Amino acid sequence: MREALYGGLDALGANRLLRHLRRDHVAVLMYHGLVPAGSGIRAWTMVDQDGFRCQLSHLRDHCDVVSIAEALAPGRRTGHRRRVVLTFDDGYRSVYELAFPLLREFGMPATVFVTTAFVDTDGMFWYDRIIGALQDTRIDALDAGAFGLGRFPLAARSPADRWDRIQDVLEAVKWRAYDRREAIADWIAAQHPIPDAIRDRFGMLRTRDLREMVASGLVEAGSHTHRHEILTQIDGEAAGETIRMSLQELAAMTGRAVTTLSYPNGDHDPAITACVARHGVAAAFTTRPGDWMPGTDPMRIPRYGVSAFDSEERFRAIVSGLAGLVQA
Repeated sequence: MREALYGGLDALGANRLLRHLRRDHVAVLMYHGLVPAGSGIRAWTMVDQDGFRCQLSHLRDHCDVVSIAEALAPGRRTGHRRRVVLTFDDGYRSVYELAFPLLREFGMPATVFVTTAFVDTDGMFWYDRIIGALQDTRIDALDAGAFGLGRFPLAARSPADRWDRIQDVLEAVKWRAYDRREAIADWIAAQHPIPDAIRDRFGMLRTRDLREMVASGLVEAGSHTHRHEILTQIDGEAAGETIRMSLQELAAMTGRAVTTLSYPNGDHDPAITACVARHGVAAAFTTRPGDWMPGTDPMRIPRYGVSAFDSEERFRAIVSGLAGLVQA
């Protein structure tokens, strides 16, 4: 029903009008990774490469895609179209293998927020181990009672419904302590082994990949902390250390100073934003949807998440800001 609404409003010119009215705002889009067409992986975080190409085509035709540095410096603005910033969280290898060739083809800049402890490793984030383990639709339930989490039904009528069931598991695990999250994810992956083909699609960047992208001038590196800690769950000293380590290691990997960061899971509070600013970060990004407007706190810049389940109609509505109005 909502897709039909997006399509109908687009036909009436709503997206075009909103792009014009919000031409002084910036829409920051939050991606994670890409998968090839027909991969069979259905996860909110993994957008189909063909779909990504269509999205870039829409942006080319209707918006100006700019870097974070350009968005931070209004005096450098050229053109009068709505501006868009592209970001990728976590640091997946698919950004290099699948997104970067398209960014070069379209000549569009982007920032990849990298979790530095995972670079040059075969590791998987705790949530990716759960997602990968539960891709098998024959698994119709998960009993995590041994961890005090209860039983999760997983049977679903569609891939999007299946994702909602997996998301229930992720939300339950997310608020456990770091080591406990890791243990639960390891247990689930041991119960339901992750096929190598799926594991490979969640692979992490290599230093050489990141260095090549940054050297191109199209891609900037930003921090996503060192170990992807949820910063509000750890003490101030640990938060400062994971931020410091990530900024230092990224500078060593790329030969460039790094001054941007995205908060893992989007979580932050005044103490965390102050800590981020003390470490020389000029712009920090949340997961809260909304426009980056004049006067927006540079330590709390909102972003619109783009998922594998977004239709073409919804993507257009995300970019214009219409989706936020419809959902409000």
